[in-house]
Amino acid sequence: MNEDQPTAETHIAKLFANAPACSVLFHTLHRYILDTYPDASYKTGRTQVSYYNKHGFAYLWPPLRKIKGRPDVYIVLSFGLDRKIEDSRITEVVEPYPERWTHHVLISRLEDFDSTVKDWLGEAYRFAQNK
Repeated sequence: MNEDQPTAETHIAKLFANAPACSVLFHTLHRYILDTYPDASYKTGRTQVSYYNKHGFAYLWPPLRKIKGRPDVYIVLSFGLDRKIEDSRITEVVEPYPERWTHHVLISRLEDFDSTVKDWLGEAYRFAQNK
């Protein structure tokens, strides 16, 4: 790698520069995803970190702006499925393509990343792999 090229870690540090308290949440989920799905790869973008197998299955991003009613510290976990999940922890669901549902979950404490959310993430991983 060219020494002048920024590393993924540099991109992640920049992504969380304005939300350093969110960094612990991010790194915990980031490590979980990479440890649980060792064939997954990731890339950093301007606003998020995207995780892939054959296709994208999970996305982590810090809050881009303050939104009334949301915690002061949180990250967003987004994932795609072939079905819509109805659960109070899901803050938004969109259907960008027929039978392709994108779900957004706020993670404000490590306890929010519980077995149910991990199950959704596993389902998203399998869905992306089998598309």
